Amino acid sequence: MKSTTFYKYFTLLIALVLIPAVLMAKTPKDNTKHTIYLFGYSTCLSDTVVYITEVQSLDGVELTKEKFLKDRQEYSAQLKTYLEPVCGVAHQTAAVFYGQNKKKVEKKYLKLRKNLLDKHKAFQEVKATSFQFQVIKQ
Repeated sequence: MKSTTFYKYFTLLIALVLIPAVLMAKTPKDNTKHTIYLFGYSTCLSDTVVYITEVQSLDGVELTKEKFLKDRQEYSAQLKTYLEPVCGVAHQTAAVFYGQNKKKVEKKYLKLRKNLLDKHKAFQEVKATSFQFQVIKQ
């Protein structure tokens, strides 16, 4: 009697462990393309000027299931690669700010810009006509 009860609970335990694992393995990956809004920020410790791009729209971008931008370091590298020869300052440190909601990204942009003005930082805005982020293709 005890062994049948043990086997019932053991089978139930196995089922409770395996069923979610099988279901999770079968869920399709979210590889759909998204539209995001982003802007870049770049600075160099040996330079007093901070560079900031305008908010730009990018179509066909992949996001992870956690809504992180795939290959986000590549977008920062695009800005760095553009700025180093144009500005004549090597060793730029670049970052991108992004989101799927344009108003929220613009709010981040304005907050960062205001912060730069309040701290009396010299900044130069990089216009979209001179620099445009490109979608990273897999």
